[in-house]
Amino acid sequence: MNDVRDRLAPMFAEVLLLDEVGPDDSFFDLDGDSLAAVELIRAIAGQFGVTVPIGDFFAAPTVNGVAALLDTADPEKSIGDIPRPDPVPLSPSQEGIWVTGMLTGWAGQYNLPVVVGAAEGVHLPTLEDAVRDVMRRHEILRTRFPEHDGVPYQDILDVDAAFPGIRRTTRTVAEVSGEDFDVTSEAPLRVVLADDGLVLLVHHLAADGPALVTLMRDLDLAYGARRRGTPPEWPGPATQYADFAVWQQRSLERRGDAATSYWRERLRGAPLEILLPSARPRPSLPGGGAATVPLRLAPTLREQTVALAGAAGVTPFLVLQTAFAAALAEAGAGTDIVIGTPFSGRTHPDLEEAIGLFVNLVALRTDLSGQPSFRDLLAQVRAADPFRHADVPFGKVVEAVAPRRRSTVPPVVQVSLSLDGGGVTRLALPEIGERADLSPLRSAKFDLGLVLDSDQAGGFTGWIEYATELYDAAAVEDLRDRFAARLENSLTDPDAPIPAGS
Repeated sequence: MNDVRDRLAPMFAEVLLLDEVGPDDSFFDLDGDSLAAVELIRAIAGQFGVTVPIGDFFAAPTVNGVAALLDTADPEKSIGDIPRPDPVPLSPSQEGIWVTGMLTGWAGQYNLPVVVGAAEGVHLPTLEDAVRDVMRRHEILRTRFPEHDGVPYQDILDVDAAFPGIRRTTRTVAEVSGEDFDVTSEAPLRVVLADDGLVLLVHHLAADGPALVTLMRDLDLAYGARRRGTPPEWPGPATQYADFAVWQQRSLERRGDAATSYWRERLRGAPLEILLPSARPRPSLPGGGAATVPLRLAPTLREQTVALAGAAGVTPFLVLQTAFAAALAEAGAGTDIVIGTPFSGRTHPDLEEAIGLFVNLVALRTDLSGQPSFRDLLAQVRAADPFRHADVPFGKVVEAVAPRRRSTVPPVVQVSLSLDGGGVTRLALPEIGERADLSPLRSAKFDLGLVLDSDQAGGFTGWIEYATELYDAAAVEDLRDRFAARLENSLTDPDAPIPAGS
């Protein structure tokens, strides 16, 4: 056991960017968050051959705690060891998106555009060969999602059938980025030479943010090799998403009802939707545009956020989430607030650089009735312990909660918060000779979405994205100001009662 602790301690320290970590120091008291926890769990799995369940880690987030878990765990099998059924099912996350899209229409809100930029200097026939290389390596990029008797499945296409080549159009990059995919009949990857630039368009059924980074890295490697007249030499075999979907399904079957019972109780009686009083009537079909209002929080607020989080035994993220819930309540959205947040599902070591949809949505519910203090709310969130159950796919949560559903209302979650810089990420592509922007969606996935990231001055910077079919900028600016004020006031006096509906 001591050898295990000696190996674990520097792994904790490396993820937390610290010189050392004591055997009983809580990961979360040292400013760790859920994303860093997934990174550590994956590193542990790679070192010890055991994947620590995310819930077990949240219950025992210390070197000694994890060492005890490893002492009783069975070695992890490779994801590709399980035979694939025929047909291959969708993962629960895919199925949730597929069902929602088929009910409401896609309207481009699940498109992930990667804007490469001007095509000058890019040899397009070579780029086409490189795209085929990448699609050959990652099956999910050449997978369509038809249905049989109402049940969707993964149908993996040949590369030539999946990618006919670069499409040329006189439309703009912005227009192309909003074009629908027919996910039942076509592959989820397009490359389009638009009037004002070159864009790769990937459907969310086949990728998340980290997957796009892997995609562009592999594409750059393949393009460079093809320019030199050789096929690409990959660093190793890629984990296929179809194998992950089967592995995840088996894992959920083993856990049975225990996987969803927490969420069934936690979200029982949750409101059908969260709306500000100024919201316009929801249209019968989705697909309106998205806009943003900027936000910046001073470094002193970040320092106070970290300090209060440590005193309350929660993560800094949960302090921000609680302040956002309180701001929504003060703006008139009610006292029962559900906010969704993305959570990485890449806990298995085989998934670190796989392409596919691994991100999960976690629903965080806050009860603001009775004018509780901010400290009371933090204690409530800590007791709920939602991230201990964050590996349950959101689609399974929706099934378990079985809310009254309207086809135009996103189920369970209409408001989101992410602390990951989920906006435009720039990637250097030395072989292609361009820099790619992983651009935000131009259609809003949520009615309201707060995005925060660290800035160079040591504070937080970000924006609130909103669905323009529901809200005007003035309403969202008011919510932004309420959030900043609520956070500042609650950090100054966390024991003061929080009014709702002011």
